[in-house]
Amino acid sequence: MNNLEYIINNWQPLLLVLLGLLAGTIILHVSERIFNIFGPKIRRIIFRLLFYVIILIIMTKYLALW
Repeated sequence: MNNLEYIINNWQPLLLVLLGLLAGTIILHVSERIFNIFGPKIRRIIFRLLFYVIILIIMTKYLALW
């Protein structure tokens, strides 16, 4: 019964996680449809750019430069 009481009293973080999962799913589906418009060469370049941007963001956050 303790877990049920915890969920009832702290429903906001659970709701945020569920909304985040829903938003992530929607973004994934939309991005897949957008990437299917481009050819495989351009798609590879876009994925590489996204990868490098994410790596740079992680490194700057880790080093507290941002």
